[in-house]
Amino acid sequence: MKILEYDEKLTFKSKYYDEEAVFLDIETTGLSPMRSFIYLIGLVFIDLKKVTMHITQLIAENRDEEEEIIKLTKEKLKGYKTVVTYNGNSFDLPFIAKRSERYGIEPIAMDSFDMYEKLRLHKDTLKLDGLKQKNIEKKLGITREDRYNGGECISFYKDYVKNKNQESFDRFVLHNYDDLLYMPATMSILDLLDEKITIDIDGRKYKFDKHSIKKDILMIDFTTDMGINTYVEETGYLIEEDEERRHLEFTLKTGYMKDARKVKYLEKSSLSSLKSEDFDGEDLVEEGIVPIRIQNKLFIRNIIKLGSI
Repeated sequence: MKILEYDEKLTFKSKYYDEEAVFLDIETTGLSPMRSFIYLIGLVFIDLKKVTMHITQLIAENRDEEEEIIKLTKEKLKGYKTVVTYNGNSFDLPFIAKRSERYGIEPIAMDSFDMYEKLRLHKDTLKLDGLKQKNIEKKLGITREDRYNGGECISFYKDYVKNKNQESFDRFVLHNYDDLLYMPATMSILDLLDEKITIDIDGRKYKFDKHSIKKDILMIDFTTDMGINTYVEETGYLIEEDEERRHLEFTLKTGYMKDARKVKYLEKSSLSSLKSEDFDGEDLVEEGIVPIRIQNKLFIRNIIKLGSI
């Protein structure tokens, strides 16, 4: 096993930074934890007082050392409350859990904060080219040295194991290092997102929390610490609010475009009390219609705007 450690300056700021949280990113020889294994586990510990971050990379130089790097990771996570990942709830953490089970190692018992889950609805809201970590970095003006993807790094790792090729080693290590180096920076985009999903109603701030569509009913929830007790029921929509939450329900209409795509929408005339008259996707539908969903494409910015009705 190899252990690489670095100290770097924490150059971005975010209200989401927490010294009791550890950033984590893994590299594996494939997507299936049944047939593949973890060859690198990377961790980032931040120090807000010193404005620094400590990066640790635990590298299994062969398959037999996987158990060792998992055990050492658990040791290093002791005393911390939260593990922060990018799409880790779907990949990194279940993969570690499955490989840990193979060795009889207790799973990681920590809270999880997955940045991807916070961002996955908001590609259009943030005007992102995509939702990979590199897309977030591009939005933040970050240019990384690493030019490779995870699939290419598997080949580099296998070449290193077989031939001890230092260039291959440097390539897969750099790929993971850059992921780790820019994970705290990536988190700072959540501050920008908060600005985009917060609405103002008469000086009171409301932050978009969640939505759901059940049959023809669109339900939207906002959180707030400035709310008022109110209940409004009009034709086509309902508003219920207390000091902590604003809940809205809208009755959607269904139609079809010329190419047979299904559209869930609201009529603009029923939203006359909304300050905004600018909605996404209006160029795709007939005049006077606010699209909420066209087939599987959700117009989340339109949903957020409805909160201020």
